[in-house]
Amino acid sequence: ETSISEPLHDFIFDLTFDPTVLQAVSVDSGPFLGSDGQPITCETPQIDNAVGSITGIACKREGADGVSGEGILAQITFEAIGIGESVLRIENTSFSSADGSLIELSTREGSITVFGPHGTITGRVTNSRGNPVSGAKVTALKDNVPVGIAGTTDGNGNYIIENITEAGS
Repeated sequence: ETSISEPLHDFIFDLTFDPTVLQAVSVDSGPFLGSDGQPITCETPQIDNAVGSITGIACKREGADGVSGEGILAQITFEAIGIGESVLRIENTSFSSADGSLIELSTREGSITVFGPHGTITGRVTNSRGNPVSGAKVTALKDNVPVGIAGTTDGNGNYIIENITEAGS
């Protein structure tokens, strides 16, 4: 995302991340450069999940002018593959105005933290005669507060409670 006061015509940058925590799935152009209806063309960036880099994130406007203001330059989708924190670092930047002069900019590092896997609880609800109870709502509680996503029993009384983030009782 950007906030820029000079009219931006085109940009290129790379992004690095920790490949033990994240895997890049896709890179899409953001709407900023074409926010006023001007067509844009974008390069196909190269994703290297082995080293944790995306190179050649680049777009430019078709017209002879630029656009200023706030907006999204690129949208990157990641998938978590490990537990930990990954720094997101923008590198090798080049932002240009319509006349080709470089626009000075500053970037900040960001980070994404991936927490450990969330658990599930499975079980079966039966009545006093041992027959399955269907349609019963089942909730995991810790200190009388629900944790996880509640489940409902199926026709055989089986249930699953997903996304348990804390030990329940």
